[in-house]
Amino acid sequence: GGEFEVVIASDILLYCGVYGELVKTLKELVKTEEGMFVMSWNRRMEESKVFFRMMEEEGYTCEHLGKCVYKFQLKKLEKVVEGEHVSELKS
Repeated sequence: GGEFEVVIASDILLYCGVYGELVKTLKELVKTEEGMFVMSWNRRMEESKVFFRMMEEEGYTCEHLGKCVYKFQLKKLEKVVEGEHVSELKS
């Protein structure tokens, strides 16, 4: 419950003081490697770098998809089990 395949947002990084709560909310919504958060944001504020760093620290990759569009997904961890590669989510 409470998981989404795609969460879309635009211009949500204006208030730096709530980045922690935003990251916490996104973690609740995007819990699987199939899920993603797609965001439109013109990185015009130096402080917005903090949000990108926080998402990375929580185990999300960030891909710049084009003009002002970014995609975040959970990183996969590669683990070797008895000589075979197995993908595992970072949690």
